[in-house]
Amino acid sequence: MSTSSYPIPDTWQENPIADLLRRDGDAWTYGTELLPISADPDEWSAIRLPECAAWCYPVAARDELFLLYHVYAWMFALDLLFVRTFKAERDLKGARAMVDRLPLFMPLNGTARAMPEPEHPIERSLADLWLRLTPSRSAAWKHDMRDAQMEYADGQCWELECMYDDRIPDPAEYLVRRRASYGGPVGICLAEHVADAEVPTRVRRSRQFRALMDAWTDIQALHNDVRSYRREVEHEEETCNSVLVFAKFLGISVDEAAVVVSRLRTARLGEYEYLENNQLPQLCDQLQLGGNDREQLSAVVKAMRDHLTGFHAWQNSATRYEAPAPGPGARMFGS
Repeated sequence: MSTSSYPIPDTWQENPIADLLRRDGDAWTYGTELLPISADPDEWSAIRLPECAAWCYPVAARDELFLLYHVYAWMFALDLLFVRTFKAERDLKGARAMVDRLPLFMPLNGTARAMPEPEHPIERSLADLWLRLTPSRSAAWKHDMRDAQMEYADGQCWELECMYDDRIPDPAEYLVRRRASYGGPVGICLAEHVADAEVPTRVRRSRQFRALMDAWTDIQALHNDVRSYRREVEHEEETCNSVLVFAKFLGISVDEAAVVVSRLRTARLGEYEYLENNQLPQLCDQLQLGGNDREQLSAVVKAMRDHLTGFHAWQNSATRYEAPAPGPGARMFGS
């Protein structure tokens, strides 16, 4: 199966200051000691993270782009640190202890005085990010962002628990939990940040927007699972990968499961476009949203679309994703 056959929603663009980000973006990453505790230089370079940020946020100003890049760096560093330490050692207790301290560095009042002294580069870098992210944001956004970051970190623990128990989750559990462990809710908050807007509360809590968020995350996460199958399952011994999940659940080969996942991803893209073009406008009319609220929502949805197209292009180009699911002849599950 060709993983490049996925339809690309729109044409992606590169932020004009991408070269500056490539040159200077990791000064912060090394300064906070996220590197090299989480990855060696070659492993980090293979991610092509500057391209990810520059393609996902093509119109972000310099300081904003660097900030968003650093959020991505923190998330990838946490993921890689889990692989290198907690997952390699099956250390559930140590992972939980680290994750449980993270809310201390995301105080809702947004001030350094409310934080304890960081004990680890993950804590130090998160504290710095929080103080840079929150000054102009509403209390609701801070709640959402803190919850999203904790869902992401908790998701790493869930993946570790599955590895520890040698358990492959069923598709229903996987799809729900993967949205958090992939960082989808964080991405929505970042879309609001880069757009300098916030989705009106009535819209954000609506069924339609929640469905849009889920579809938006699934499109990216399912693509990720096919593109990085060998690295995750064969090299890192992950059990939380949708290709593996569907192979076991349906009793089919890995290659057949990759086809199933790709079709599901295409269906989710169709659902996303339907929600964006039909359900959201109808919801705005039903709620009788004013002009400012509509402008806020439109700006965030545009940022989500930019991210979706840039992320797709990045996943198809980064060395990190050059290990897709194998072809015919892969072993069978459930027989």
